[in-house]
Amino acid sequence: MVTAGSTGAALAGGIFRMGRIRGIDRPALGPVLPTSGEHPVILIDCGANADCKPDYLVQFALMGQAYMKGVMGIANPKVGLLNVGAEDEKGNELCKAVFPLLKDHPGVNFYGNVEARDVPLGGADVVVADGFSGNILLKGIEGTALFMASMMKDMFKKNVLTKLAALLCMDGVKAFKKKMDYRETGAAAAIRAVAEGECRIGIARCTGNYFPRFRQQMEAGGLFHERIVEFTPVLAYSKDSPLASADPVTEDELKTLIEVAPGDFDVPSMAPEEVRREQYPDGDFRRVLTPSRAARLEILSVQPQSYVWTAPLTPRTLSRYGLEQRTVAFARTVYRDELFYRRDLKLTDMEKRFLTELCDVRREVFRAYRKEQ
Repeated sequence: MVTAGSTGAALAGGIFRMGRIRGIDRPALGPVLPTSGEHPVILIDCGANADCKPDYLVQFALMGQAYMKGVMGIANPKVGLLNVGAEDEKGNELCKAVFPLLKDHPGVNFYGNVEARDVPLGGADVVVADGFSGNILLKGIEGTALFMASMMKDMFKKNVLTKLAALLCMDGVKAFKKKMDYRETGAAAAIRAVAEGECRIGIARCTGNYFPRFRQQMEAGGLFHERIVEFTPVLAYSKDSPLASADPVTEDELKTLIEVAPGDFDVPSMAPEEVRREQYPDGDFRRVLTPSRAARLEILSVQPQSYVWTAPLTPRTLSRYGLEQRTVAFARTVYRDELFYRRDLKLTDMEKRFLTELCDVRREVFRAYRKEQ
């Protein structure tokens, strides 16, 4: 199963619902990044585990290899260790301890140490890192891509000659933009993997304005797709929050409070300021970022001056954290969870039970919420 929905929810749901693979102690986040080589590279971990033991990174390497072999079709993926130098003896204590474990492991095709600047060049197919270092690398790549795109845009708009030059190389620019587009590596990669038979079932969450693009890809790939649920985020806050007595809640009131938001934005290749402008074009909101959904709810429970935009929460979750939730008229973004698989796929009994339970639970949550309104 592949998901392109909420990172925190996918991580928690994977652990508590599906469990861990035998021999794997910690789950990891593994974004697939474009490179100048023939294949993309998977960076694992990039934020799920800030502090790691050497054995964890070996497990990340095995999972990364399995993904690149099974999904990307690389026969024998090369594994690199993110480090400050290419020499064997380089690195901190963790890297020095992991290096011989990867080198001597019979199931790992070890490439050696990889510096951050070499990751986009495609030398290794899998780059292993602790979550802290991996997240810094990921955000550095995102920032560099945004900077380069902005510089190119300014350059092409400089004068008439540069605008003509932009027209002449437009095909190349579009191809480059598509390669760097996050929509080609998130839900699009999941759709492609299911369409090509590399994965059996996919579930993706996207905002409504991107769904037509993904629907076109699903239908072109011969996939059956079904909406699990569509929703506008609700506002959640502590029972002691000023919002609890506000009727109605206004955008001006939110400006005086602190939004607790995911550390990974729904549109990860956009800068936070761009996301904020897209969702609240007339607002000026304060924001605290954290990648963990549970941490966001904990913050709400102890800080009445905070709030969060979220999918509707279950009564049990609201009771546990002492929260309330409500819809607001000015919430603009619509989200959609979509299930998809090949039309000729014969579902196993286990898959049928899983899909039935998934859909029933999701719909039950939203039915219960609507009855409360």
